[in-house]
Amino acid sequence: MMSFPAEIPVMQGCGSKAPKLAAFVDKVHARPAWQRVRERGGPYFGW
Repeated sequence: MMSFPAEIPVMQGCGSKAPKLAAFVDKVHARPAWQRVRERGGPYFGW
């Protein structure tokens, strides 16, 4: 899943201006596949 373009505005603090985008990023981060990749890959921009 290509979530990086959606993550940039949220990481820059614009999540409150785009709540649906922030919710999408939260859903991506909650996926088991994302969690497995994070465990393998390590830190990702402070998350």
